Amino acid sequence: VEAAFVSLAKKIELYNKLFKDLPLSKSIFDAHNKSRMFLSESKIAHETGKLKEAEVLFKKADIYINHANTAASRMLRDYFNDYSKWKNLANDAIAASRGGNKVILVDKVAHILYVYQAGKAIRSFEAEFGPNWMAHKERNGDKATPEGNYRITKKKERGNTIYHKALLLDYPNEEDRRQFAIKKKKGLLSRSAGIGSLIEIHGNGGKGFNWTSGCVGLRDRDIDDLYRSVSSGTRVTIVGSIEPLSVVTEGLDF
Repeated sequence: VEAAFVSLAKKIELYNKLFKDLPLSKSIFDAHNKSRMFLSESKIAHETGKLKEAEVLFKKADIYINHANTAASRMLRDYFNDYSKWKNLANDAIAASRGGNKVILVDKVAHILYVYQAGKAIRSFEAEFGPNWMAHKERNGDKATPEGNYRITKKKERGNTIYHKALLLDYPNEEDRRQFAIKKKKGLLSRSAGIGSLIEIHGNGGKGFNWTSGCVGLRDRDIDDLYRSVSSGTRVTIVGSIEPLSVVTEGLDF
């Protein structure tokens, strides 16, 4: 029984290590919380000699955590299907910095914005995104942070932005418009859907969760630093992850 409790607790801990920060559906989130609750109740029932009740509660906990982990792992693996594309984008961005120009490289999974110059990361800042950050941005209002190559088109200070300071990106670019047109033609987006705009790297961050409308949020002191070091025309490459899934998950079996 003790071994069974330990095994189930490890499944819950796996969720906490790998999946809790993903933009999971409410059903997955609720399943994880229910598994924790039923495991706790099962232990109490076992300690008080209510063995049959403990068994029923344990089975419920096991069913819920298996559902949560299976759904979350599928979501994470599906997202990393694009890793080869991300790796090429990241390598190209780093290579572009070797000529001396600064390049911004954003890693969404790590929640880090890097500034590269001469092929090396010279600055890094914690970043926050839209609540739906793992999705590919498709339309206005989806709260997804786009992926691809962009440029800073405008630098905004107080009076021109509510976010302390901001760096406006050229989203949607030609590739975004092409993908949007394809999805509309296939009926994957409603006729009334708009492609969206006003994707920025801006301040007011440091909240500890993903809260923007699809932008990249930084702490005010970090956007101050970044603002001073880049200019209009600076390349911004946004990828899902610089590292492969095996590194991100630290080799954990899931």
